[in-house]
Amino acid sequence: MATFQFDVNASNALIQMINSLGRTEIIAPRVLAAAQAPLVKAVKINCAKHTRTGAMMNSISASKPKENKYGWFTCVGPTGESTRYIDDSGSLRERKVPVRNAEILAYMEYGTKRQKKTPIITDAVKESREEVERLMQEEYDRIVQEMGYGR
Repeated sequence: MATFQFDVNASNALIQMINSLGRTEIIAPRVLAAAQAPLVKAVKINCAKHTRTGAMMNSISASKPKENKYGWFTCVGPTGESTRYIDDSGSLRERKVPVRNAEILAYMEYGTKRQKKTPIITDAVKESREEVERLMQEEYDRIVQEMGYGR
C-alpha cells in the first residue's frame, strides 16, 4: 500500500497563539477548515494538467479536521477507486481490478520505474501555502474577536 503525507504547517506564532487561549478543540478545527479550499483547488488544478479519465481528479476532497496524538490535522487527497483506464492506443477500457485513486496519485507524485515523477501535491502545496496561511490567520483573528479577546 502506498502512503504519502505532505504538510502545510501554521506558523509557530499562530500555533502558540491558539495554544495560549487553551481552546484548541474549538479553534483548531475551524482554522483548518477555513484553509482547506485553496489547497483542494490547487491539487485539482495540478491534476487537471495530467488527467486521463478524470476519476482521480474528481475524487479530490478534504477531510473533516481531526485530532490525534500529534495534534490537529486535515487531509486533502483523492478518495475512491478508478474502474477505467486509457490504454496505449488511447481507448477507454474497464479495469479488471479497480485501483485506488490515492495509489494512482502516489505513482504520479513519486514515479515508478516506468513512469517519471509528476509532483502534483508538492507543487500544489507550494502554490497555495501563502493563501492557506493567510486564511488560517484570518480565521484565528475572527475567532478571537468572537471570544472577546480581541478588544
